[in-house]
Amino acid sequence: GFVWAAEVTSFIWTTMRRNLLCCRPGAFVQWMGWYDQTYSHRDLPMLDGEFMEALSTVQQAADASGAAAAGPAVPAAASAGAEEGVEGLDSASVLAVCDAARRHSDGALIACIADHNSLHMALSWVAAVRALNRSFAVFAVDSEIRAELVRRGVPTIGGEGVPPADMRMTWVKTKAGGLAPNERFAKLGGLRSHVMIALLRAGCEHLLFTDADVLFSGDPVPFVLRFSDEAVRPGPVLVSSDFLNTNMSARADGQLEDPQVSAVYYAAWNVGLLYWHRSALPALEAWHKLVVDTPEQWEQALIRTALEDKPRRTVRPALASRRLFTGFNGTTSIGVLPVDRFCNGHTYFVQRLPQRHRHEPIAVHPTFLPTPGASKMHRLREATLVDDPPEYYSPPQGVLAYTPRVRLDLARPSGVMGVEAHMAMVHEQLSQLRSAWVLAQKLGRVLVLPTLTCGLDRLWWEINGTIPGTDTPLPISPCPADLVLDLEVLVRNHGRDGRLVAVREYSFLQNPRLPAELRTPITLPRPPSSLDEASLVPLRAQLAARPAAPLLFGEMPPDLYEKLPPSERQQTERTLLVWAAFWCCTKRQNPKVRGAVWYDIFWDQPGHVDRHGRVWNESWRVILGP
Repeated sequence: GFVWAAEVTSFIWTTMRRNLLCCRPGAFVQWMGWYDQTYSHRDLPMLDGEFMEALSTVQQAADASGAAAAGPAVPAAASAGAEEGVEGLDSASVLAVCDAARRHSDGALIACIADHNSLHMALSWVAAVRALNRSFAVFAVDSEIRAELVRRGVPTIGGEGVPPADMRMTWVKTKAGGLAPNERFAKLGGLRSHVMIALLRAGCEHLLFTDADVLFSGDPVPFVLRFSDEAVRPGPVLVSSDFLNTNMSARADGQLEDPQVSAVYYAAWNVGLLYWHRSALPALEAWHKLVVDTPEQWEQALIRTALEDKPRRTVRPALASRRLFTGFNGTTSIGVLPVDRFCNGHTYFVQRLPQRHRHEPIAVHPTFLPTPGASKMHRLREATLVDDPPEYYSPPQGVLAYTPRVRLDLARPSGVMGVEAHMAMVHEQLSQLRSAWVLAQKLGRVLVLPTLTCGLDRLWWEINGTIPGTDTPLPISPCPADLVLDLEVLVRNHGRDGRLVAVREYSFLQNPRLPAELRTPITLPRPPSSLDEASLVPLRAQLAARPAAPLLFGEMPPDLYEKLPPSERQQTERTLLVWAAFWCCTKRQNPKVRGAVWYDIFWDQPGHVDRHGRVWNESWRVILGP
């Protein structure tokens, strides 16, 4: 799919340029996966009358005069060359979306960029922005997503006649021995800035431009416009950030991050969400030129190269009071959006800053993922931000859920959270999950994953339980499922069209999209003690009256798997053996073996063979690698 970062490995770590947390220029880190979601969420027309009217008006004017001009606020020359160099982008549609934005009281346009692999995500983005009653548009990278968006009445620019191509980001070795984005993705980097230039030249004054995987839970426009008036021109440019712990003052008063805090200033800027005022167009053009001239480098790294002043300049009081600083040779005001409101994947899903401090986030960008693709979608579903089709929320066979039992006494015993205690805490939850899967299969129901609790955070190199400098409480609860489970395997083995079929996310029963008739579950204290048919008959009789109602157990014993006949146990082993992922990382004991430990869903079964072919005749213990 279409996103703007890469899954970081220790190999990639050695090549990056700027430290994510602080406090010095060093190795740049950005953690995101790419996703592959090709199917849409609804088959309903969503016509935007304002956009269609503007497009019709602009197209008629262009046909009549041969010049693309629409409305008194757009110079006649604004569209000349606006689409130059962007295949499939026509000036009429660009002018139309800007004209529609100017008709709004604040003149803001929210836009995203998406290719055919990210159609499902783009439609969730559209649903979220449409609910804000804002002017918006999607820049389609190829004709496949363009056709589907246009069919659904989504304001769309670009993509006309452009064949679909796989533009997911991968790293390739350069002749010099370093790493660079693959050629297709590098080309894509220039598209983002070029389209932004076209929109600003066409008359858009306030432009919020995002990746399709940035989903809004609140209206970003009032927030950004607080920092955008004549006193700060040219600018501002407001950037989202990979900073991992918002400073206390920003958290308290809803301001920008404080650039006087070195960790804020040196944290990586993330181009997945940008605000650009039209007066800062020269700075945007400089970034775009740098991206085009150096295709071997990542656009996200180049935005700082283009805009950052070295050494830092003294900031005039009108900017400093709003936590803005200057860049682009001191000509343009710049600010860093607060990471507890414009959240990255760690501040929202792991640290849970907005939830803990009881304010609503504005946007969520699922970065910092341990695995690509499926993790991104699953985390956004855990946050109830994905707009899935109605049938996703009402599986006809019903769902089975349970309340997990967690050994909280294992959380930092004696003030120390060891790997052994963490693995024991998670393994006991996996035994319950194993039983729940067996019971769900027996009853023919979809399994709702439990709310997992993790004793330690997960990263790609050695950490002492949490990422240094973060505000991560231990244990982590709810723990994102992808920190424990291999979501790629689950989607591949139990999914269809990029969605899980046999299981649902832990927040499924709290999703506001759930039909009213499914909000009252059948609640039982615990499941039957045996899985033979005679033991299941009373339960089936209870379910017969309300077959689609959720079935909720107050607890789930860990031993139901052991009560299966041998043939069914073997099938269950084949299914569940690859569900669990790994924890990373503790200090290496052998330089050739990484400090990761694989979870084992059959950890308590003597004689079992794990996914790496190791036979466990003795009690399970921590083994690093492979």
